[in-house]
Amino acid sequence: MKICHVIPDFQIGGLQRMVVDLAEVQRAAGHQVGIVAIERGYGPEILPRNPEIIICRVDRKNHAQCFARLLAALWRLKPDLLNTHNIVAHVYGFYLGRRILRIPTVYTKHGVLLPQGRRQAHAVRHADRIVAVSEEVRRLYAAAYPGIAGKIARIPTGLQLAPYEEARTERAASLRAAFGLASSDFVAGTISRLDPVKNIGTLIGAFARLDRAGRLPKLLIVGDGPAKDAWARLAEELAPGRVIFAGPRTDVPDLLALLDLFVLPSDVEGAPMCLLEAMAARVPIVATRVGAVPDMLADEVSALLVPKQDADALFEKMRFALAHPEALRTLAENAGRRVRECFRIEDIARAYIREYERMLEAHGREPAPA
Repeated sequence: MKICHVIPDFQIGGLQRMVVDLAEVQRAAGHQVGIVAIERGYGPEILPRNPEIIICRVDRKNHAQCFARLLAALWRLKPDLLNTHNIVAHVYGFYLGRRILRIPTVYTKHGVLLPQGRRQAHAVRHADRIVAVSEEVRRLYAAAYPGIAGKIARIPTGLQLAPYEEARTERAASLRAAFGLASSDFVAGTISRLDPVKNIGTLIGAFARLDRAGRLPKLLIVGDGPAKDAWARLAEELAPGRVIFAGPRTDVPDLLALLDLFVLPSDVEGAPMCLLEAMAARVPIVATRVGAVPDMLADEVSALLVPKQDADALFEKMRFALAHPEALRTLAENAGRRVRECFRIEDIARAYIREYERMLEAHGREPAPA
């Protein structure tokens, strides 16, 4: 089967990590796979390690130019189908796939925000199949677009587990030293795009109140985005010298290995990849009860969950984590089992292939030899 994924860009992010991992597993299973990014992002990128995966960048300047460049990339790849990821990529991919190439399109919706405008809504309604990464996304789309519920499949986000299962004690110790952290420091952390909806400000406020028997914990924030400067000023005001902004990083398994606690304080999420990464690394988790988080983790079984925008609840759960490390280790072990049972990328890739096969069969098509 010849598969082409269309994504917004190769920026470091959960969607990009998921698509790259998915493409690598699909290629290893014998399919020909390409990834087309319609915009060039800023800073570090996530790229496939397998050189047999074809990569194309369109560099969107205007709509006409983007359509022309994307069409040229697709002619080169000659896919049996497109799998588009999130709405901007889907609009471009859908109109070219449906009207020019006459090939079916699977639209994967990774977040909970609904499309805006007539063109986006039309592209959603007329996608051949829709994949929702969580039950919340499935319900949201089924309610917003009457008549499409029958073509929505729920397939969760998946993760390659091997990098998180390796022993990383030495590397974690080296990173602690590089960040100026003592081996005895309690380190909480988060990995996020620094966007207002991620609500890192509430995390900083709650964290600033923590005290561990007179030794103040540290907070590691990994990522970049438009709110970084404002949150850095807030951190210097509330917890001077205790909050480290590490910027965007690609060594996430190593960074997770140095954490004592992972915190997700977001107001809005789809199915956060960073949470799967923390689960796979067996780092105890405190998270807001948003998006797919309650589907991924059970409160007081595999994590501690709190309402969004509740600084007091977040503080109390973080304080509990400081005081009860044994209880947190049990939660982390449960979360590790959960990710292995439900979110392995190999299982997710097989679910996607089944969707592709159903769609091609419904269109009376046989996949071309890879």
